Amino acid sequence: MENEPRIVELRNQCRIIRTTELAAAEERLNELEKQKEETLKFYSPVMLLQKVL
Repeated sequence: MENEPRIVELRNQCRIIRTTELAAAEERLNELEKQKEETLKFYSPVMLLQKVL
């Protein structure tokens, strides 16, 4: 049981790592979703008609 504090510390470190990696992944996902929405708007039927006319 002498390793218990070290085990707890390592668990906490793992949680922190997962949290920061998750935040970075979510940020990138949000950026990609925004790009997708902008692309879909650009190629929407209304926008295409405006470009033709």
